[in-house]
Amino acid sequence: MNQRGEQRATAQLLGFGLLFWALYLAYALHETIVANDFGVFFEAAHDPLAMVYQIKPSNPFVYPPMTLVWLKPLALLGWTPALILWVTLSLGGMAWATYRLTDTRIALLVLASPVMATTLAVGQFGAIVGAMILWAVRCQGWRQGVLLGLAATIKPQILLAAPIVLLFRADWRALLGAALSMLAMVMLELVTLGPKLWIAWRAAITAFPQGETRIKALAGSVSPAGIAQFHHLPALPFLLAGTVLALLWLRKRARAAGPVELAALIVSASMLMSPYMLVYDLTAMAPFVAVQLIGPSPRDRIAALAAFVCPFLGAGVLWLAARAIWSRDTSPLDPHRQRPG
Repeated sequence: MNQRGEQRATAQLLGFGLLFWALYLAYALHETIVANDFGVFFEAAHDPLAMVYQIKPSNPFVYPPMTLVWLKPLALLGWTPALILWVTLSLGGMAWATYRLTDTRIALLVLASPVMATTLAVGQFGAIVGAMILWAVRCQGWRQGVLLGLAATIKPQILLAAPIVLLFRADWRALLGAALSMLAMVMLELVTLGPKLWIAWRAAITAFPQGETRIKALAGSVSPAGIAQFHHLPALPFLLAGTVLALLWLRKRARAAGPVELAALIVSASMLMSPYMLVYDLTAMAPFVAVQLIGPSPRDRIAALAAFVCPFLGAGVLWLAARAIWSRDTSPLDPHRQRPG
C-alpha cells in the first residue's frame, strides 16, 4: 500500500471508528450501561470490606482481592472526579503507550477503535491493563516482568499466556520479576485488607456463574470456551482446542515478535486459553491490529479489518494465528520498532 493509499485508509478507518463510538454510546445510554462496570468498582472501593463480596444476582464484584488494592484509592474521591480520573487514565495511557511503540497515526486509530469504545463506555479495566501491557513490552528483563505481573493482579485472564510467552523467549529475569511483583501484591493485600477477603471472594466467584450478569456478559464473549458456554455447549473441548492453538502460535511467534506483536500475542493467546474473556479485554491488541491494517499483506489487512470493525468476532484473530503457525516466515510481523528511551 502506497503512502496515499495509507492516508486514505487511515481516514476511512478513523471515520468508521468515530461512527462506531457514537452508535455504541447511544446504545449504552439506551441500555443504561454507561459507566456500569466502573460503578461496580467505585462501589467496591467505598464498601466496608465485609460487604465487598456480597453475593447478588446483578453486578457483583468478583475480581480477586489484589484488584481491590488497586481500586481502594477511589474511596478518596467522589463519583465525578473518580470517573474523570478513570477515563483520563484509560485514554491517556493507551494513547501514550501506543504512540511510544508506533506513531501518531496508529495511536489515533487505537483511540478510535471499536474495542476502545466498548471498554470506555462501561468503564472497564481494558484500556488501563492494555496500557500496562504495552508499557511492559517496551521494557526488557525484570522490568518487563514486573509490569506484566502487576497487570495480572488486576485482570488475570488477560495475561494467562504471559508466563508461557516468557518461557518460549527464555526470559528468566522477566519470569522472576513477574512472580515477585505478583507475590508483593498478594502480601500487600494481606497486610492492608486481610486474609478473610480470599474466603469471601471464593464464595462470590462460585456463585457468579449462576448470576444474571455473567449470563448477559457471555453474549460479548470472545474466547472460544466463553462462546461455547453462551450457546449451551460444553466448554472443555473448546478450551482444549484453544489452548493447543495458542501453544502452536506462541511456539512459532514468541521469540521473533517485536513489542507490538508481543502484546498482541499475550492477549490473543490468553483469549484462546481462557474460559471467560470479553471483548474489552482485547484492548492491548488494538495497536497490532492497526499496524496490520496498513501493512503489506492484503490477506492480513482483511483479517485485521475484521478484528478492527467487529472485535466481537474472533475470525480475524484466528486467521492471524493460523497464518503465523503455518507460514515458514518467522520474521517480525511488526514493522514498528521500539522508540529509544
